Amino acid sequence: MNVYDRLLLPENLNYAWIKAKNLYRSVDGYIDTAELAAFELDLERCLLEIRRQFERGSYRLKKLRPLPRPKKLYEEQPVNRQYYHVAVEDQVA
Repeated sequence: MNVYDRLLLPENLNYAWIKAKNLYRSVDGYIDTAELAAFELDLERCLLEIRRQFERGSYRLKKLRPLPRPKKLYEEQPVNRQYYHVAVEDQVA
């Protein structure tokens, strides 16, 4: 079994989901909880769809969504930090 075949194993995609879910639990920034819940509620179909897209070679990353830029002070001057939301599906894939 080659690396690509192992990538497509259901266990591997489920492991990727578990890793992504743990990441979301530990993050202190913005999380789209509705998107996360929708993915988890339909987990089996979502993972199967990722697998099918990988098999066809048609998987494409979703567009990054810019988030409001939190500001912090550094030497009394505000510093802009750019943040983006990465789709749950892309975190798993």
